Amino acid sequence: MLAAVRATRKTVTRRRIVAFSDLNEHPEHFRFLGLHHDRALFEPTSPGTHPRAVEPVVCPFGHPGTRLQVLEDPEIMLEVLSVRAEQVQQITEAGAQAEGVIAERGESARQAFCALITSIYPLVWVRNEWVWVVEFRRVQ
Repeated sequence: MLAAVRATRKTVTRRRIVAFSDLNEHPEHFRFLGLHHDRALFEPTSPGTHPRAVEPVVCPFGHPGTRLQVLEDPEIMLEVLSVRAEQVQQITEAGAQAEGVIAERGESARQAFCALITSIYPLVWVRNEWVWVVEFRRVQ
């Protein structure tokens, strides 16, 4: 994906939200309310959900305006334009294209993204887990 960033084909990244296990193991039991500063706010959608599961989750990617160094290439600097949380299967075709994936013949960018994220986080797609959606632009 580094090549996609260099080519400015990748302008969004999705990363698994690391949080209390109920949020990851039962993502369908939660609704994303929004961001407050650099924290994602969730509420339970089913009775009996553990109260700790709704504690705010800190986003490790900062907020709009934050600059991020690409670890694999220290010469590349990215500026965060927006951050949100969504369930991974909410990705659209346009969102998958912004992820920089290249679809093989006969598959959609969304299908290519599904294959890519499953290779990184094997259960994320199947469980439809929550992910950070970080939109960025290259500034260096």
